[in-house]
Amino acid sequence: MSFDLLESAKSIFNSNVISQASSQLGENEGGIQKALTGILPVVLSGLLNKAGSTGDAGSLLNLVKGAAGDANPSAVSGALQSGSGGLLSKGADLLHNLFGDKVNAITGMLSSFAGIKESSASTLLQSAAPATLGTVGQYAVQNNLSPTSFRSLLDSQKDKILGAIP
Repeated sequence: MSFDLLESAKSIFNSNVISQASSQLGENEGGIQKALTGILPVVLSGLLNKAGSTGDAGSLLNLVKGAAGDANPSAVSGALQSGSGGLLSKGADLLHNLFGDKVNAITGMLSSFAGIKESSASTLLQSAAPATLGTVGQYAVQNNLSPTSFRSLLDSQKDKILGAIP
């Protein structure tokens, strides 16, 4: 079976993470779950878009490798618990790198899609971005991807990722 970026990223957001996010953000679990089904492909599409537009796969490869340590449920839970700090700040930086000034519009769209507050969508987006990109980074490190093979990986996942965007 070939590697599936989207499914791999989804595995980080287990029922414990969803339950904790629901409790911390004052949202129902269904809304959190729905938001995450939108957030993961949106973050990955930002990576696809950036790889296609800038053509600088090397710097993007370094970016995702730098997030590899964030691809685990405990990192996401910790960020949600503290409500601020390292991972959320890193997430905000990553989102700005991928989407520039479109982050607020994306947050609003995700909030409407999932039926949750914009502040909750923003926190989820900021905590999910490093974890999602970290999933890609872990794969890149484990498989010793070069910029060329990294771009090939993204190209191979493109249709599934774009098809999952709400």
